[in-house]
Amino acid sequence: MTYCRTIAPTGNGSITVRIDSIQYTHEWAKASVMIRSGLEPLDQQVHIVGAPSNRIEWMYRPTAGETTTSNDTVINMITFPHWVRITPQGNTFIGEHSTDGVNWTTTSSATIQMPNTVDIGLVVTSHVADETCQAEFSEVSTTGNVTEQWQLADVGVAQNAGNGADRLYVVVEDNSGVSETYEHPENPNAVLIGDWQQWDIPLSVFRDAGLNLSSIKKMTIGVGDRAAPLHRAGLMFVNNIWLFTPLPPLPDAN
Repeated sequence: MTYCRTIAPTGNGSITVRIDSIQYTHEWAKASVMIRSGLEPLDQQVHIVGAPSNRIEWMYRPTAGETTTSNDTVINMITFPHWVRITPQGNTFIGEHSTDGVNWTTTSSATIQMPNTVDIGLVVTSHVADETCQAEFSEVSTTGNVTEQWQLADVGVAQNAGNGADRLYVVVEDNSGVSETYEHPENPNAVLIGDWQQWDIPLSVFRDAGLNLSSIKKMTIGVGDRAAPLHRAGLMFVNNIWLFTPLPPLPDAN
């Protein structure tokens, strides 16, 4: 579990975030906001998170070292982007979620005797051992007396760093030097996909750009800005590059 944090005293206030996307590594991969008494795995904590199975989970551990209690919605109750918020009011922590960041639905609340200072921030977990989960957040905001700068910390077993969001593209060039670049429709998140995906590109994209499809010289697959390349670490697998003619539609049975 990787945790971005800032330190805040307990008391009235809130942390709000919009979850823009979360990679499907498991139906219970999680991304959202959390408040903890510390960064040890079994410290007191409360979180409200979104899962890629399109549901919301409210979970809390009122006593360090004990089990957690959770409430969750049914699958496909929400869609992303989706807003979530935790509001501490003394020792009561209230979890809410929203489709627009304006109108809020209360999920649940919990009473936890937290210390005078707590860790408050964003959390991501893949729910799969040795696998990294990527999530995107925006519109992060806090109220109340929040101090210190954002930091990165691992709660539990550290995860290997994953790819950063960036463009994925294909360049095709014919023997006369005419070329065309086609970008993946899921940019800039295509390089964050954690499982095998088929990417179908119609040949008309290159034919309409003036390429001679009977005389192709090379094809390039790239990540980033082709006009201003940068050296970045990451890992991608490309397999089974095919050229094929789509099957004609089946005749109407009627």
